[in-house]
Amino acid sequence: MEDTTYLRNQAQSYDNQRTQAELEKRAIDIKLERLREAKDLVKKEKDTIDTLKRGVNSRKNPDDVWQGEKRRQYSEYISSDLLYLFGTYYDQLDFMHDAIILKIAELENQRRERIWLISWCFDQANNLWARIRTAFN
Repeated sequence: MEDTTYLRNQAQSYDNQRTQAELEKRAIDIKLERLREAKDLVKKEKDTIDTLKRGVNSRKNPDDVWQGEKRRQYSEYISSDLLYLFGTYYDQLDFMHDAIILKIAELENQRRERIWLISWCFDQANNLWARIRTAFN
């Protein structure tokens, strides 16, 4: 007859590891959900800024009816300041979007590792519990 105390402790250890991995997977799932929402929001903001920038750029050279110093100042402001600020903001959003995508990939990998660990621990514990049951037959 096998020493069932050792087997029980091992099986319980695998069960505990599985439970911990399940908790970690749930926490990762919550983070992934939030990051996917953030990614969508940042993407929408990028699209909005791009549309605004194109709209402003199309107004950079107003029709020939407007002449003089104010028109020149307006065109210079759009060319030098406003379009630059839109571009800078867009670039920052793009950087943020890329960072979110990389974090999502990292968390998806961690999630897959936890799923594998959950399955492996379940199999190990199940085998040990089966050995314990057969020890008493």
